[in-house]
Amino acid sequence: METITTESQRYKTLLGFGKFFGFIGWAFVVIGGIIFLAGLSGSFVMSRYIGGGIMGLLTGLLVAVYGLMLVASGQGISCFVSIEHNTHATMVAQQTILTLMSGKK
Repeated sequence: METITTESQRYKTLLGFGKFFGFIGWAFVVIGGIIFLAGLSGSFVMSRYIGGGIMGLLTGLLVAVYGLMLVASGQGISCFVSIEHNTHATMVAQQTILTLMSGKK
């Protein structure tokens, strides 16, 4: 059976990727919000021109949505690793119970 230390280290790289995706995703959300606000102010300033600040609004919105998708994928990775940890702990508990019931040590 594996110890708790090796269990937490089994998916260390995968959890690192999940945290990295989450961090990058939140950075994209913040940058997208800034671009959106810049486009919003640009739409008032350049309303005479074709398009005005609409491109900034759309770009900021798309960048923020993409960032939220990255955050969701990072959290999905963490969720799957948590499910695996719980499944492994359940399997170890079941093996222990079966061993005790059969009288083996």
